Amino acid sequence: MELALYADTITQDYDIWRKRRVNCQQTSPTNYTFQNLFSEKMPSELEITRHEFEHANANLLQDISSLQKENYQLQIEVQIEKFKTVKVQKEAEAVRNNLRDIHLENKKLRNTIKNSGLGKSSAE
Repeated sequence: MELALYADTITQDYDIWRKRRVNCQQTSPTNYTFQNLFSEKMPSELEITRHEFEHANANLLQDISSLQKENYQLQIEVQIEKFKTVKVQKEAEAVRNNLRDIHLENKKLRNTIKNSGLGKSSAE
């Protein structure tokens, strides 16, 4: 009789253990190595459009970034060219002033030579 009671408890314990083990080993459908391609959810037209928009937006942001960098470089080049232009203008003004001074000095020397009679030949 003791053996029968012992056998019943073993069977009940075994049944409980087996149910727990089977429940723990059940796998979800996503864990299968083979998935049916037709069972996957197809993206809606809105999702496709949103994805295309995000892709185009990312490309535009890259373009904007590159244009901003190029704009910055061009601004630097413009400033450099302005400084060079100002420098050349100052140098040109200095050359003009020197030329004017030389021209006036030459005129004064000619008048001095003319008034002193140094430019006349001895035959006259």
